[in-house]
Amino acid sequence: MQESFQTKTLLKMNSKENIWSSVSQSLDLIRDRLGKPIDPGIKEICIAFTVNDLPTTQSCEGHLDEGLPYPWVDIGPQYEDFGPDLNKKRGFVDSAYRSSLEKSETLTREKFQVDEIDYEDTEMMLFFDTTLEASFDLLYHQYYNEVWEEEKRRTENYIIKLDSIFKTYMPLDIQFAYNLSISYSKTRIRIEPIHAKIFKNASVSEKQTILKQTSLEMSHVTKLFKDAFLKN
Repeated sequence: MQESFQTKTLLKMNSKENIWSSVSQSLDLIRDRLGKPIDPGIKEICIAFTVNDLPTTQSCEGHLDEGLPYPWVDIGPQYEDFGPDLNKKRGFVDSAYRSSLEKSETLTREKFQVDEIDYEDTEMMLFFDTTLEASFDLLYHQYYNEVWEEEKRRTENYIIKLDSIFKTYMPLDIQFAYNLSISYSKTRIRIEPIHAKIFKNASVSEKQTILKQTSLEMSHVTKLFKDAFLKN
């Protein structure tokens, strides 16, 4: 007997809810460098992005005493999905960069006879950058370019998907609306308020209002992406 449309819809929705629950449980296991889990106030939007194949890399629910007074989320490539060959090359690039960075820092301190590098000193930074670049060989640049191209390709796909969902976004309050902030390298996407730069310098009392209103707006964005997942 052929399944009714209603039965098929219920089965599909049940499957989607199982995926949502599974992702939620997996995110519970994530810890940052300080051993802290994802902030509870930002977890649901992280789930909503993840189930839409938009992997999150960093997030914060917003704080009044430190950091930023509004919730934000970063989206970017998950390197474990690159495959063993490209991941091995990325490991080589990371290791070579760290080694070269240490060498460049040591040479700079020795040349200028300082214990700490002054990053505002133009001559010092020119020497630092020159020695750093000189330490990279052809293999480093080859691998770096391969990893970079894959990062860029994935990020461009994330932006396309984000734009397709965000185009239906109707802010609760335009003053606290969210938008995509894309880094100059185009491999990091941050979802943050359109007035993020202004909010950073707000007074304590203003930050209380900002945090409350942007949290409401983030919940609205969460529903947008959850609905997109459930309807897809």
